[in-house]
Amino acid sequence: MHSLHSLRDTVLKQLQLEPENVSSFTEDGTLRSHYERKNSGSNSHFRLEYTATLLLINCTKPIEHVMHIVGQWLHDNQPSHDPKAISFEAEILDNNSADLKISIEGITDTYKPSVTADGTLIVGCSNQPADPIIRADGLMVIEGHPVHG
Repeated sequence: MHSLHSLRDTVLKQLQLEPENVSSFTEDGTLRSHYERKNSGSNSHFRLEYTATLLLINCTKPIEHVMHIVGQWLHDNQPSHDPKAISFEAEILDNNSADLKISIEGITDTYKPSVTADGTLIVGCSNQPADPIIRADGLMVIEGHPVHG
């Protein structure tokens, strides 16, 4: 779950938080694969789809600053995200700190397994499709680009 690790690392670094005050986990995770699809030139790629959740304990940074960092990460790492992907809950502890739960729906991580002499190598892929996609039956349109068949 490369994206969840990246999100946590970004929040820790940008906000200069202590690692013990930031927990990360997934909710509503799904594995999407098409290993057994007949007559489709299927492959062993798979995608993890989930809601990424961060818990920030005793956070003394302004909530709007935290949300800006999370929003920038989402824009940079999941460019086709839903505008309402981020939700949060806050418990105000005092005038200077809060506990925050931040959830981001629709996170995707795509992986490509390859069998090697030493075992199976699993490579993380970008969340943006390559253009064009080459298939056995020709090229496929990606967001309005020409098709060759």
